[in-house]
Amino acid sequence: MENQLPLRDIHLPSPNSWWPPAPGWWMLLLLLIVVMVLIWWFRKKYRQRAIIRSALNQLKNIHNSFKQSKNSQLLLSELSELTRRVMISHYHREDVSSLIGDAWLERLDQELQSYEFRKGIGSVLARGPYQQQVEFDEAQLIGLVKRLIIKVLTPAWIGRWRRENG
Repeated sequence: MENQLPLRDIHLPSPNSWWPPAPGWWMLLLLLIVVMVLIWWFRKKYRQRAIIRSALNQLKNIHNSFKQSKNSQLLLSELSELTRRVMISHYHREDVSSLIGDAWLERLDQELQSYEFRKGIGSVLARGPYQQQVEFDEAQLIGLVKRLIIKVLTPAWIGRWRRENG
């Protein structure tokens, strides 16, 4: 037995640990995070667009009811209420709910960056409901309110993107 080689016992390798994970698991985790962010973003975008769709549908219903009834007082009160609800839904209630008269029209003009509410057709929203007979172009007023709804409820980054790529 002198020719025997000096061999040591067989040592098995240590078992694989769960940390650090293999690169495939890291890629799967990254993919999962990306999918979750995309789902969150699309849900947020869908909700925002649903608010705009709802407001525009209400405007369409107001216009249709005016076509049937030809009641300009009712049209003015409903448009005034809709603009107030749109502004309150986007801004804090305290910021816009207490505004009346010229201050309200000025705030609406700030949104559109124009003078169409104070000096244009939009002034009828503040004064019209309190007058017995009011003459105005309902299509022009409805168009102005529609522009306000889209401007207020469209997120700022979408508006910038549309201006740059539009």
